[in-house]
Amino acid sequence: MNRSDQAWKPSITPSTYAYYPDAQRATSMPASAETDKRQAAREVIDILHEIATLLVRTTLCILDFCVYLLLLYQSAMLTSSPEYQP
Repeated sequence: MNRSDQAWKPSITPSTYAYYPDAQRATSMPASAETDKRQAAREVIDILHEIATLLVRTTLCILDFCVYLLLLYQSAMLTSSPEYQP
């Protein structure tokens, strides 16, 4: 296997921590904190999905109602015209 076949991995050395003190904290995150972040992200996605679903349902209901009102208006205009004879 030559060097180009290997995946690149960042090298963090003790000198890196001297220049970037936050690098050590970022790489040593406890597993429970990562799990908590993933769970919080899932909850946010679920909430956004629920909001999107409600908006789509509301939009479809409003659209249905608008079409109904237009048809009702058209029917009323036809029945009130002088040419209308039942």
